[in-house]
Amino acid sequence: MTTSLTQPQIELYLNGLIFSGWKSLSVTRSLEAMSGHFELGIAVRPEDDVSALQVGGSLVLKMNGQTVITGYLDDLTQNISGTNKDIRITGRDKTADLVDCSVIHHSYHFRNQTVKQIAQVLCQPFNINVVWEVLTSKANDVIKVWQVEPGETVFDTLTKLARHKGILVTSDVEGNLVFTEPSTELKGELILGQNILELETTDSWANRFSLYRVIGDAEQGGEKGGKGKASAPEDPDIYVQDKENKQ
Repeated sequence: MTTSLTQPQIELYLNGLIFSGWKSLSVTRSLEAMSGHFELGIAVRPEDDVSALQVGGSLVLKMNGQTVITGYLDDLTQNISGTNKDIRITGRDKTADLVDCSVIHHSYHFRNQTVKQIAQVLCQPFNINVVWEVLTSKANDVIKVWQVEPGETVFDTLTKLARHKGILVTSDVEGNLVFTEPSTELKGELILGQNILELETTDSWANRFSLYRVIGDAEQGGEKGGKGKASAPEDPDIYVQDKENKQ
């Protein structure tokens, strides 16, 4: 979402200071991303001091009084030309540390632990809270053995854990790590011109073929000496099944 604002509705709380008057804002959050990110922009005079915008600082970004990001300032870009100085800053949720950093653990080995317990241990060095919103009881069953690859990021490990249990892992606006699951209920509608302001679609014929062949390294692509016919699907079909009508 990107919008231009004329009112100081965007407030950046950084290192005990409040910065407002921003002219552009872009915030991205997704269930598929462990960390949300943002970009802010403003034009000032070349002599204006922006040293208080220190990269690496803890921040809270609010829009119309509502928190949208709790995390850190990643980048500060200054573009100076003539009598103008354009400022652009970017940052991410606290959970960005889980994306960037490797697992910190004495053995990289877990035994008889739940996903939540493993996540709490992995997030503790980064001071990140774990929120469990999963209602499916099986998702909270203990995992007998879980081995972390040395050098693997926390993000990769947690993603594997979530996939193993069929759940989702993401973050919230407070910078917490959140485990959740797909909803079975319809939540609102997406309507162009109302809550969808802009839409772009692309229908492409690129990289689509009528014949796909799978070739193995043994005779017929199967067991040695096998006489079966090699697989060669043609014009593959895609079916969409409606859960209600079973069609």
